[in-house]
Amino acid sequence: MRIIHTSDWHLGRVLHQESLLEDQAHLLEQVLQAVKETRADALIIAGDIFDRQNPKREAVALFDGFLTQVSAVSTRGTERAS
Repeated sequence: MRIIHTSDWHLGRVLHQESLLEDQAHLLEQVLQAVKETRADALIIAGDIFDRQNPKREAVALFDGFLTQVSAVSTRGTERAS
């Protein structure tokens, strides 16, 4: 079984009045690519997904889009032989 383990994404974080959302979108693209390349069986996200208890709409939309893409990848690879 192949597992990718990540933690504490803090999507929507603002640092010195600068949104990190564009950088975080790039990070999620890299995670998605790793899931594809390694043909991971599971992706674990430990810790905080969002930076705030009530995340901004843009951060939720980014995560939702990521989950949609990961779901599409995971449903395609279910018949592979190990």
